[in-house]
Amino acid sequence: MLSSNPNAIELLKANPKKIDWYNLSENPNPEAIKLIKKRLKYLRNLSDDKYYDLSDEEHLDWESLSQNPAAIEFLEEKIKEEEEKPELDNRYDEISWALLSSNPAIFEAK
Repeated sequence: MLSSNPNAIELLKANPKKIDWYNLSENPNPEAIKLIKKRLKYLRNLSDDKYYDLSDEEHLDWESLSQNPAAIEFLEEKIKEEEEKPELDNRYDEISWALLSSNPAIFEAK
């Protein structure tokens, strides 16, 4: 559960092999979102076999990300990217629209 602790981000950055990516997805620290962006790029470059060989802790949790107020800009970027590049392979990164609708950050004015 260390990965979900917003105060543990420096420790996690210093020990990336110890990150539980599933739990990091709920971490509200903006630095956690930066790590998640890098992780998504890594995951997208894996073959199907390698992707499916990963443990649960090595995957992102899109339900948690969809509810995470700190992830709202990341989710907006992803939605825009999908609109601009429909050919993009999104097999592994599915936004939960139902949970996104409960994210309080969607109602903040810019």
